[in-house]
Order: sequence, then structure tokens, then C-alpha cells
Amino acid sequence: MIRYRLNGRGVVQCVVLLAVGAPLLAFGGMAASDDLRLQRTGVVTPAEVYDWRTSRSRGGVQHEIRYTFTVPGRPERFSRADPGLGREDLWSSVWPEEWERSRQTRHVEVRYVPADPRINYPVALAENPWFDTLAAASVGGIALAWVVGMIVVGGVQYLRCRRSPPLAFREYPLFRAERVTGDEVRYVGYGDPI
Repeated sequence: MIRYRLNGRGVVQCVVLLAVGAPLLAFGGMAASDDLRLQRTGVVTPAEVYDWRTSRSRGGVQHEIRYTFTVPGRPERFSRADPGLGREDLWSSVWPEEWERSRQTRHVEVRYVPADPRINYPVALAENPWFDTLAAASVGGIALAWVVGMIVVGGVQYLRCRRSPPLAFREYPLFRAERVTGDEVRYVGYGDPI
């Protein structure tokens, strides 16, 4: 008689990869959708800059600002935000020339989506918003593809094992097959000939 059991390590890998990959892919997809909406329907308006800072990183000095702006017909003020994560009043990295100009004029031009002004960026944004978006979506997609691959390979191995049962214990990524004879279970190390 052959007894089949789930392989705990493989199941844990699938659960962890799903828990990490699905949110990353979802957030990356939402951010990509927001960026596309901003490129297609974005409107430029002046914003009031109220805070400046510089910070050092491996890439050099980053010049960052925080700003608010209003939209015609709406009383509230908007700032740089991440609607998908619910974060608001975020710092924006701009080019050094724009940072200096904003310190003198206290204004910067921003592009926003009229239907949802929380989606906005400075026109002179120094960072590439697509880099973070694509990185998150890529890592999430790879993690989910790995899970799908493990399930497909595990399913094929399970079907092969059912058709031609092993002579002893055999471990696969998602399950274990062991031959049980009476009270005895025969085990063979993984990779050993059976």
C-alpha cells in the first residue's frame, strides 16, 4: 500500500510565497494603474512647497520637498500620497535646480489626476516612479509563478507516482510517497535509488 502525505516544507514555501507575492503584485498593479492614469489624464497646477530637506545616499545627495495644492471645485488640500497604502504627505525627490527654485518661490508645478487628486507627482520628479512599481510587480509575479510551478510540477509528479508507485519512500516538493507493508514503513533517503 502506498501512503501519500503533504511535504510540510513545500507547503510552507507555497504559503510564504503567496503571502509575499500576492500583495506585491497587487500593489505594483495599483501603482502602475495610477501612473498610467496620471500620464493620460494628468493636469498641471502650481503647488505650495512648505518643507525642504536634503539627504545623502549611495547615489549622491537627494533633494526632497513636501507640498500641498488645491483643485478647483474642491475645498480640501492635497499632497503627495500613496492611495494604495493610505499614506499621505510624502516627500518627493526633485532635481537640485527645481529644489533651489522652490526654496526661492515656495512653489512647484505638480501633475495630478482630476478624478483623484491624491494621485500626483511634481513635474520635475527626480525619481522614476516606474522603477518601484515594476520592481514590486516583478518580485510578486516571480513569487506567484514559483508557486504555480511548484503546484504544476507537484501535480505531475503525483500523477506519475500514482501510475508507477515507488518501491520505498520518495520525497517530492509538495508530497511524500511511502510504501507501507504491514506495520513496516520503508524509507529511502531522497535521491537514493529505490
